[in-house]
Amino acid sequence: MLQLVKGDDRIAAALGYAEKADLIIESPFELWLDIMTGKKDGQQSFLDKQYRVQGDFSLLMRLAQLFGKKTGGPKTDLRQ
Repeated sequence: MLQLVKGDDRIAAALGYAEKADLIIESPFELWLDIMTGKKDGQQSFLDKQYRVQGDFSLLMRLAQLFGKKTGGPKTDLRQ
């Protein structure tokens, strides 16, 4: 399980479960990395049933906006 938390200027990632998750995305790690880096389209991957979602579906629809896809993708720190 990987948690992603949006900060002011980056996305922090940590292994483990969130106490209360707003959105749970079940995805192979490589697929999600491709989505986050813009190599794959997240919406199309969802429609193709390459990953599953539980929780606040409207949050899923806003991920690109929340994590800065419009500005060339998020700054990610996967070392935590």
